Amino acid sequence: MPFKRSCVILLVILASACSGSPTSTTTTTPTPTLSALSPVTGVQGATVPVTLTGTNFIVGGTTVVVSGTGVTVTGVSASTTTSATATFQIAATAPVGPYNVTVTTSGGTSNTQTFTLTASGTVNVQPQPTIGSFTASPSAITVGGSTTLTWSGITNATSCSINNGVGAISCGNANTVVSPAASATYTLTVTGAGGSTTATAIVTVNAAPATPATRIISVSGNLAFGNVTVGQTASAIFTITNSGNSTLTVSGMTAPVGSAGVYSVSWGSGTIPAGGAQQVTQFFTPLAAQSYNGLITVNGDQTSGTNTIAVSGTGVTSSTPTPTPSGGYSITASATCTQQAGKNSNGDYLFTIVESGTATAADVGAFFDIGIVQLLDFTNPYLVTCSTWTPEDVTCRRGSGQPTTTNWTATVQNVNTNTTTTTLDVGVNLLDSTGTSRQVLRPTVTCTAK
Repeated sequence: MPFKRSCVILLVILASACSGSPTSTTTTTPTPTLSALSPVTGVQGATVPVTLTGTNFIVGGTTVVVSGTGVTVTGVSASTTTSATATFQIAATAPVGPYNVTVTTSGGTSNTQTFTLTASGTVNVQPQPTIGSFTASPSAITVGGSTTLTWSGITNATSCSINNGVGAISCGNANTVVSPAASATYTLTVTGAGGSTTATAIVTVNAAPATPATRIISVSGNLAFGNVTVGQTASAIFTITNSGNSTLTVSGMTAPVGSAGVYSVSWGSGTIPAGGAQQVTQFFTPLAAQSYNGLITVNGDQTSGTNTIAVSGTGVTSSTPTPTPSGGYSITASATCTQQAGKNSNGDYLFTIVESGTATAADVGAFFDIGIVQLLDFTNPYLVTCSTWTPEDVTCRRGSGQPTTTNWTATVQNVNTNTTTTTLDVGVNLLDSTGTSRQVLRPTVTCTAK
């Protein structure tokens, strides 16, 4: 024995020397649980073998305690961590009624199960039902998701059920799918002649992740103004669209470099709802005889998309046409603007513009074009009438044998604008039979919404 003791001491010293600084480890022993007894009843004066089912039993380290007096526990043996046996020796004078049974290990004392003692006589002792396992997989889901409840190993039961709307189930090994709207505890209850046993499964329901806000911008339209006389104003419509799921806020717009005072807009800031669009009138007023090209940039809080649109225009100097030997050319023109009832699908005001005047041309084949606010979005074509010249689409053309002077009227409906007061350019161009411009008028008209 002394030699063995010396060997143990030497091994400890060597282990310590080889391992460097010693470390300490703390192990926590889990508390046992007690889920079932079998049987659950006994009579006065009887010796009853009892099987205990639970968790965290310690082989060789488990004791069983029965409350009250008159019941002595002997022969406790834990064969596994989930099962133990013991013998309940019941005194002939033990009080009848319920007794609390607990299991104790170094990890603590379990919950209680009830053992019922009856008076001496003939008693038909029935085993209590048991549940092998009851689980939910997955145990955590998001709102609208589902999980599978699975049970197995049920014994000594004649009826089985699960709460929270599941109801009666088969007592055999089976499963069912559930979709709780909120976190829930599902309780499996099995019942037989020996009583009832329960097991639980907890399902946690988490909120669905929030949908990220999107503000997707796009800009469309044709802003190619071509040649415009210096100091005159042309206009065109472009559209800003938000195809995201959140409101887009437009903070302003940026014109091309070097075009200060040349480009302006009817709507420069505001909000566009998810899935909505905003029409904008772009004005071009060249200040010099040169080209003004680049990009109009829409500034805002967009999360993605394209926020630019190409714009181009050239300022040109006006010139006085040279009359042909066959005679002179002249035009008079005036215009009125009348508000129509209602609004369009974008909430814009609607107007009808009527322009009228006279046109004089000496040569056969002379004609004139009506260019009422060419940059607005019209849903109807121009309706042009000439009292003596022959209409040709939106053009009135002088024919052989017709007077040189005629009265004309041009009407356009559904002119739309999102501002209450808008001043529009209503151009008229008289051309000779060769298509050469002889006189251009650019009167303006103001449309006011009520």
